[in-house]
Amino acid sequence: MIKKNIFLLLPLLVILLVSGCSDSTVSPPETVYSLPNSNSDLTFVNPQRLDSSGFNSLFPQLVDYPEGFDYRNLGEIIMKSLKDSLPEGYLPGLWYSKITYTSVGNDGQPRQLSGLIMYPYRVSQPFHQYNVPIISFNHATQPLRELAPSRWGITEDQSKFAEVLIAAGLALKNQWMIIMPDYQGMGDDVSELHPFCNKNLLGKAIADLCAKTIAYLGSKDNNTNCIWNNKLFLMGFSEGGFTTMAGLRELETRGTNVSGAVCLNGPYDLTGTMLPLMLNGQPFPVPYFLPYMILGYNAVPANGTSFSPDVAIKDQYRADLIKVMDGNHSGTEIQAKMPSSKILREIFTPAFIDSLNNPNSSQFKILYENNTWINWTPKTKMFVAHGMNDDCVTYGNYLTFKANHNAVNIRYFELGETFPMLGSYHESFAPWAFLQGQCWIESQM
Repeated sequence: MIKKNIFLLLPLLVILLVSGCSDSTVSPPETVYSLPNSNSDLTFVNPQRLDSSGFNSLFPQLVDYPEGFDYRNLGEIIMKSLKDSLPEGYLPGLWYSKITYTSVGNDGQPRQLSGLIMYPYRVSQPFHQYNVPIISFNHATQPLRELAPSRWGITEDQSKFAEVLIAAGLALKNQWMIIMPDYQGMGDDVSELHPFCNKNLLGKAIADLCAKTIAYLGSKDNNTNCIWNNKLFLMGFSEGGFTTMAGLRELETRGTNVSGAVCLNGPYDLTGTMLPLMLNGQPFPVPYFLPYMILGYNAVPANGTSFSPDVAIKDQYRADLIKVMDGNHSGTEIQAKMPSSKILREIFTPAFIDSLNNPNSSQFKILYENNTWINWTPKTKMFVAHGMNDDCVTYGNYLTFKANHNAVNIRYFELGETFPMLGSYHESFAPWAFLQGQCWIESQM
């Protein structure tokens, strides 16, 4: 549930990401810049290079940091920090491109999905191939389809892509290849709704992109100047934390070796923690969360009519909510159609609330099966971190996962408490969470 408000803290975050962990080894740069080839695994759409001046241009209108620090020259600061660690004449840069690949849609049938890929290049030195890890950076809740990662560079207002800019900073600083799946119902997938918090479908979207990226790097078509170093990591915050667990579970099921997974402030316990929180009659900071999940579950044919809006949503809210929850409206627009009290249960019928509270109902059983902590014993190294006073994805999600998976391969990390600098406590944890997650990945390289 990250919103664009995180961009207010993005300057500080990216500088922390650039300088906050141990120094990474820098490879020599190359001078040959061929457009990446497409093949049956990955199609590259409008690939572009991002050099130092291009990165700087992404931040021309930053406001002062709330405490008075001025980071309007963020691009220059980042590039200077990077350049200072390189021999004279080296300038870092990235290739980035929208990519499309085959995964599955909400009906479980093959479907073209989209995403974003970033990988390093260097300027003013002889040709060189990079040994890169692959990092699947799995994005947080975003109801607006056109703000999926693959739209970076297409949509004019770059400030709406906070997580993509964070990913770009990580790729630049660490010389990583980063992939960002849009998920079903996002980006190019315009004919179906996003199946919010559906672990099987979202896990497949991530696992398929990981598998196809690995296959591409090992194919004769690969001309990215990158060689995979056999290290694969997953990382995500909020819904991205949920989808990271889902993707890891799917990859482990397939027998794919994963080097590590970073799960940050995710809703892992839908029935034990999230439902009681959202149905308790108290205001909820991001009230579109539950209807977004309900309509997303209704968009999955295998769920039948259990989450039909005709059954779930009261007459006075139904038409307006369906209209704005089509993937073409923002969270703010959705919330405008909900009660000003921000009490979620006010939009649902009494019968549907009873179903959500009934462990024997089809609705409860479907949600229970989408808890990421059940029916799975993770074998991969994991870094699971959570904020103790998170007001949207509460601490109980972390405690439930820990209680069921307290194994030596999992590093649990409490992010402490925060102030609601970005509109909610949940959003305000993101900068600190991403920094800790990046440092953990570096420690596993």
